[in-house]
Amino acid sequence: MKIMTISRIVGLASLSVVASVFASAGCSSSSSKTPGTGGTTGTAGSSSAGTTGSAGTTGAGGASGAGGSGAAVGSICTPGVMPPASGLIADFALGNTTFGAFGSGEHVTGGTYDSGNDTYLVQDFSNADWHLTGNAYGSQSYFGIYWTCDNAVSGGCTLDVSRYLGVQFSIKANPAKGGVGPDSKIGFSIGRREDDTLMENDPAHCGTCTTTKTPTSLDCHGPRVDVSVPTDGSAMTVKLLWSDFANGAPVAGLSSSALLTGIIWYFHDLPADAGAPDGGGTTPAGGSDASPSGIYYPVDVTIDDIQFIKTGTDGGSGG
Repeated sequence: MKIMTISRIVGLASLSVVASVFASAGCSSSSSKTPGTGGTTGTAGSSSAGTTGSAGTTGAGGASGAGGSGAAVGSICTPGVMPPASGLIADFALGNTTFGAFGSGEHVTGGTYDSGNDTYLVQDFSNADWHLTGNAYGSQSYFGIYWTCDNAVSGGCTLDVSRYLGVQFSIKANPAKGGVGPDSKIGFSIGRREDDTLMENDPAHCGTCTTTKTPTSLDCHGPRVDVSVPTDGSAMTVKLLWSDFANGAPVAGLSSSALLTGIIWYFHDLPADAGAPDGGGTTPAGGSDASPSGIYYPVDVTIDDIQFIKTGTDGGSGG
């Protein structure tokens, strides 16, 4: 297996992509396309006011008020929860469950999600890894990791990663079935509290970024990096230090002091000269570039052994 340490492989200056989705992935709930499959409550807090019970998103929906009263304003996000000491996020031994399935004992649980509609992307965990196949509509097609915290009042929480140096995962693509796309690269980003808007973790409201622009990702989006994926079908371990991430807004990078809201991978828009619009200024949640009515491309990618890199280690070789 190849091992790759990324250092500033960014090249995303023209993309304002996925930015606002991190909270969909992170904390415990979604602003738009995060599916409700991770939700364990959803019907709690049945008040007709606010955005409670009916959301049913990743366990946070409906728990936003002690008596079911709608909490539409302000934050009920629990900040700075420590993820498992082992650093393991997911090895998919138990399907799509993350964090809590592996004996963390620290009340962090979660799962996976994608951009929705199984005719576009299909997730498969039958080989104890995360295999995604289907059609990618540029940066509107994405997949990620979300989490909830059992002790958080809404389920929503940010993660304190002060004891970690970065994150790593293994990735491989099947080029015969499209791989990760024509450029053999995939975007990877981690959301932080300062770069998410308040409503992106509804109802937990973990974000603090404010903007009047549409889409909100023009001013508020998480740090990211581009990952080059082998074209020969071999697996590669990608190791990313916090300092490898850039181009977030309003806070550009990551550090061990950041409070994380989500983890996401996203496909690239096709270049304009290939027949699709340029990807600038769109987001999976609301952009129009490379839409399902436009050009798409086949993809076949597998992710495994996602973990934080512990202090004093090289992060291991992965999967």
